[in-house]
Amino acid sequence: MVSFKLAAVATILLSAVSSVFAFTGEVTYYYPKQVGDGRGIGSCGTVINDSDYSAAVAHALFDTYPGAGPNPNANPICGRNLRLTYQGRSVTVKVVDRCADCEGMYNVDLTSTAFQQLAPLSVGRLFGVQWDWV
Repeated sequence: MVSFKLAAVATILLSAVSSVFAFTGEVTYYYPKQVGDGRGIGSCGTVINDSDYSAAVAHALFDTYPGAGPNPNANPICGRNLRLTYQGRSVTVKVVDRCADCEGMYNVDLTSTAFQQLAPLSVGRLFGVQWDWV
């Protein structure tokens, strides 16, 4: 009876741990395209500063997100927050853009300021980053 209870508890704990992170992908960084005043405008139609904790999600995710239509500014993914974790370090960012160069469905491109919360810019690309919506 005790071993059955322990097995049940272990199963519950393993289920909880495996569902903490819903997605795994690669993470890179970018500098928002500059308009006259040094800020960029993302696919969501919002102004992006490199000092912001912002993200561009992979085009495959952005384009197929439920409710996405022809106007990217109206995509329901815009403004959602995600928390990324890499080697014990985490950062929470807001989706403000679409990453045309991100090949994997769950790859994310961060502003350089956000990327530096996970690793130095010199690393360039992070593999196996886990993330979920918050």
